[in-house]
Parts: sequence; C-alpha cells; structure tokens
Amino acid sequence: MSDNNLPEGIRYFEKHANAPDFVIDSLVITIDDFNAFVQNNPDVLTEYQGKKQLKLQRLRSKQGKIYLSVDTFQPQAQQQAAPSNNGKPGTDEIGDLPF
Repeated sequence: MSDNNLPEGIRYFEKHANAPDFVIDSLVITIDDFNAFVQNNPDVLTEYQGKKQLKLQRLRSKQGKIYLSVDTFQPQAQQQAAPSNNGKPGTDEIGDLPF
C-alpha cells in the first residue's frame, strides 16, 4: 500500500460554491481503480458480519483541506487478567486487606 494511506479510485471534493445548502461534499469512485486498490492491498480490509469492508476516515490537512485516508487502526487484543487472589479462596482483587 502507498505510504500515505490514500485509497486509490476514490476522490473527495469539497462543496461547490453554487451547490444547494443540503449538499455537504462529493465523492467520486472510479470502480476499476478502486477494485485494483482493494486487490493489491488486502491487508487494509476488515471484516464485519462476514463481509469485507474498507474503513475510511475524512481528515483535515494542516492546510485545512479535507481528504480521505484508509483507517488502519487495529485495536489491541485484550489480555485475560490473571487471577489476583493467588489461588486463595475468599480473596478478591484487593487481596488480603482486613477491611
């Protein structure tokens, strides 16, 4: 994948000055380019309910321009907490405190 995480085949355009108020912005997806990007970058795909998906984020550059980026955030797997009672019955996370 490219170093800057820009998805190929998807272009973002800010609202045109003459567009009506209900228009927020525009996206153009060039299907062939987008399909090639997905085929060449399977590592950026996630899965939800058995379906492949590509997560994108709308970001703002330092110059104030809006752009799209592939969301590559991967949550860390939660580790199972080891029992803190040291195997003693009747103790819990606070140990052997008398109160």
